[in-house]
Amino acid sequence: MTDLPSTVCVLQYADDILVSGETKEDCKKASIIVCNVLAQARFKASKDKLQWVQSKVTYLGHIIMPEKPTHPFIPGQSVLIKSLKPTKVGEPRYLGPATVIAVTRTGVLTDYQPQWIHA
Repeated sequence: MTDLPSTVCVLQYADDILVSGETKEDCKKASIIVCNVLAQARFKASKDKLQWVQSKVTYLGHIIMPEKPTHPFIPGQSVLIKSLKPTKVGEPRYLGPATVIAVTRTGVLTDYQPQWIHA
């Protein structure tokens, strides 16, 4: 995973993975890298739960979206971690474009590769 852009943050909890980047292109590139790593380890993602490079996603029951369209991602700072501090489930959190991947063992995407997806 050393090829991840420096503006990307990957957060994993159990079988749920959140990939966030400063731009949609960074997020897409990082999401593809993460999905390829998962595929090499024989993991796949649930197509029904996948949220691919979107500005608003739900992760662990929390709605995560940009604070404003130009919300800056600051490399080396905990923008994502601050956004995930405990609050009420369903209360908005803030970060850049994101992908949410729910991993399955049996097996992740219209830009997706078939070897990533568990239908």
